[in-house]
Amino acid sequence: MENILYHYTTGQGLLGILNSIEFHATNIDYMNDPMETKYFDNLFNEVLENDPELKEINDTILDFDHSIRSFKESFNNIPTYVISFCKSNDLLPMWKYYAHGNGYNIGFDIDIFTKELETLNARCIHYEIINIIYDKNIQIQEIQKYLHNNKHISDNINIFKDKWKELPDMRFLKDSSKILGDIGNFISGLFKMKYKFKHEAYKDENEVRLLLNWNPAAEFLFARKIDNQDPKIAKRIEYKVSAKGTIIEYLKVKFPVDCVKTIMCSPQTDDVQEEALKTYIERGALDISDKRIAFIKNFCRGKRPSLGIKIDHSKISFRDI
Repeated sequence: MENILYHYTTGQGLLGILNSIEFHATNIDYMNDPMETKYFDNLFNEVLENDPELKEINDTILDFDHSIRSFKESFNNIPTYVISFCKSNDLLPMWKYYAHGNGYNIGFDIDIFTKELETLNARCIHYEIINIIYDKNIQIQEIQKYLHNNKHISDNINIFKDKWKELPDMRFLKDSSKILGDIGNFISGLFKMKYKFKHEAYKDENEVRLLLNWNPAAEFLFARKIDNQDPKIAKRIEYKVSAKGTIIEYLKVKFPVDCVKTIMCSPQTDDVQEEALKTYIERGALDISDKRIAFIKNFCRGKRPSLGIKIDHSKISFRDI
């Protein structure tokens, strides 16, 4: 069974995505929820205030050494980029907010999409797919469970402190190194959880996120390995201006065209727009260029090209969203 996720967008967004065969993964600091990164911090602090035992676990881990503070700061400075998908292919709020009432959604086989990331981009891009949780009670339970599951780190820190206090010995430094590794994993897990929770006001989005972290140093080193000359690294990070005039940072992410499985027209589009989309897919989207897949050469041989993309129309009866 294909694992299809849907990306709602405007007509201009549709052309931009299909013409370039790439997504613009937005820096998560510029997402539509102004409390995006603050929501988790507030919820996390609420859990700690209501449970002294969990607060002690968290404080013990994060206050172990002054170096941890700089470690936390370094995590805060690692940019995270996101591509948002929806589990539902015909959702009225999504048509309204992201397709502006008369756009489209694109259905992607996410398994094919991520396989491309694993092969071509594995050297420089780390990704993770997360299902957004909107229920506050479930969010609190996840935080509590996470802290309880990491209690052993705080126990090990206390044991180490006692040993070092009784007999400072360089042989204990290997214990410190192990603890630091555990703390790193603990902080990393918190940051993943941070982008997994959203306020319940956004629950209608039914969102699935593809989170990406780009490592430019890794890409640079790989390029040098395969080319003795000065490497020309693709410019992945760029900027654009939103409708509100905000300058937004984004990461360019290529995808294989065969992961596009469906395109649905919004409730407001008419038959003319749907036919125009079909013509674009059959002709305009298949212009011969270095960006296209080899089999589209069938178009030049007079054969009707088929990418297996299903064109459909929203079943929602609303005509004026």
